[in-house]
Amino acid sequence: NKVSTHFYVKVASGKPEEAARAHTDDISTLGKASAVDVNLDESAVPKSVGIIVVDESTTVLMNIKGLVNYDAEIKKLEKQLAKTTHPYEQLKTRISAPGYEDKVSDELKAQNNEKLVGLEKKRADIAAAIKNFESLKNLESET
Repeated sequence: NKVSTHFYVKVASGKPEEAARAHTDDISTLGKASAVDVNLDESAVPKSVGIIVVDESTTVLMNIKGLVNYDAEIKKLEKQLAKTTHPYEQLKTRISAPGYEDKVSDELKAQNNEKLVGLEKKRADIAAAIKNFESLKNLESET
């Protein structure tokens, strides 16, 4: 991919900020960025950014406008969501079946509940990612 993009680095003030500012050329070269801004005002950062949390004091935002095929990403995510639907529904049915509480061991109930929570989280994360890509797609089509 030969498209350069704009990076926005959010970093704790003091020495970390000084270090980031001193290395913007390195960040630009390694990240193939068209520009690197450090601790820019939030209002100046576009909404079409992807976010990478480096550590507790450093976050890098990358303008992904024009870099992502949103339709393809949404389609992939929708397939992932569809793949989780059957196991999720099956497990919910099993847990709510008559006699489940009486016939199933506490250990298996705990495992099933853990699986259900995991599937719910996965489905919620995928749905949030789809919503995010749809919002980014809409933002890009407005400009």
